[in-house]
Amino acid sequence: MRQGVPGEGDRDGEKVMAKQTLMGLNGDEASAYATKQVNPDVVAAYPITPQTIIVERFSEYVADGLVDTEFVPVESEHSAMSCSVGASAAGARAFTATAANGLALMWEILYIASSLRLPIVMAVANRALSGPINIHNDHSDAMGARDSGWIQIYCENAQEVYDASITAWRIGEHLKVQLPVMVCLDGFTLSHTMENVMTLQTRRSRSSWASASSLRWRATWERPSSDSTPTRPSPWGPWTSRTSTSSTRCTRWRPWQMP
Repeated sequence: MRQGVPGEGDRDGEKVMAKQTLMGLNGDEASAYATKQVNPDVVAAYPITPQTIIVERFSEYVADGLVDTEFVPVESEHSAMSCSVGASAAGARAFTATAANGLALMWEILYIASSLRLPIVMAVANRALSGPINIHNDHSDAMGARDSGWIQIYCENAQEVYDASITAWRIGEHLKVQLPVMVCLDGFTLSHTMENVMTLQTRRSRSSWASASSLRWRATWERPSSDSTPTRPSPWGPWTSRTSTSSTRCTRWRPWQMP
């Protein structure tokens, strides 16, 4: 992914990689910093260990006036995803973050987000589901949402968390994709471990990596559709007949087959 960093320009006939800054960030902070640079329209926040640092740091960016984001502190993870769905359906860039039981509480709405082809980006600090209680790293949360129609990106280190948290927007908003994206990082192993992270300049990360949203539609009551597609998304809840359920789900998998 680093090889795709946009060039700053030519110098003596050779391409020069864009100027980057070395920062010490843990995985959660890398996610929050990248999201700050993207400057999404809406962030729906609900705390849960080990993800809390992400929305906590982002709330500081909001309080300091470093972003123009509407920060919505909701009452549950179910509400966080519902808020993100509503914002994205209106054409806004929406971000949220969760982990473990929080992701499980979202499951009902995960399928709605992907069926409506909404390019929401969500950070998931992977953690074991409860029973017995365990706050440490496990992929059982994201694996439970494996077939929900979301693109899942798994990160090996904080650098990949930063890179993926920016490129996820370009992937999800691509007109041949139009799907929500999870950026997954191991709870505590990555979320709370500080590493060296090369970061792009905010101006360049917005203009080159996460350019203005490619959404060319807005939900309108005059344009209902039971089968939501990238070119004809539906403002209604994703409904389909029993006989066409499988074909409707297949439309969410086609973008994965792009060369």
